[in-house]
Amino acid sequence: MSTKFLSPGWRMPRNANQSKQSNYSMDFAANDSIAVNGTSLQFSGSTSFSAWFKMDGSTTVDQRNIIGKGLEPNLSFFIRVHKINGDFKLRFQIQTSTGSSIRVWDASSPTVTADVWHHTVGVFDVANNQLKLYYDGAEVSGSPVSLSGATNINNISSDLKIGVYDNNFYDFLGQITEVSIFDYALSASQVTTLYGNSTNGVGNPMAL
Repeated sequence: MSTKFLSPGWRMPRNANQSKQSNYSMDFAANDSIAVNGTSLQFSGSTSFSAWFKMDGSTTVDQRNIIGKGLEPNLSFFIRVHKINGDFKLRFQIQTSTGSSIRVWDASSPTVTADVWHHTVGVFDVANNQLKLYYDGAEVSGSPVSLSGATNINNISSDLKIGVYDNNFYDFLGQITEVSIFDYALSASQVTTLYGNSTNGVGNPMAL
């Protein structure tokens, strides 16, 4: 990412505004990933995960992890593009501190199209006892689901991985950018702000 940071923001080349996601994203191929130290990154209470992604449509890989931490059966969470009945769908799954797995994944949810930028947000909302998943600013079919009273995501020492599952399966083939983690549950209006609009472009996570 060839930019220069001048407080309070990035100074970008003039052509960057034509396609901020494409110019300032990371390209992921097989065996590519980014790892964040998992011991220092722990979750407590409500948490939200946000990312922009563009899936490469030239391959036949059926499952592609965008972001996640841990490996089943010892998992914190993941957001993944998963093929079901021939179409790619988003799946958001967490494991609670008591070991229960809860997920949002529904065959009637919008199909993820390849070679196009999309935005996703997964929300672990303790106050409302809900797990929610958003795609391009809208909550998907099958969301929310009940947390069954869970108050914490399973905390493990495994690194948080971007672009791959923890055991190096399910490589994400394409581009990912603006991965953000919030220590609270984003509201629907905040998700809309992150998704942005045609006039002002994508939202700024730092503004939330």
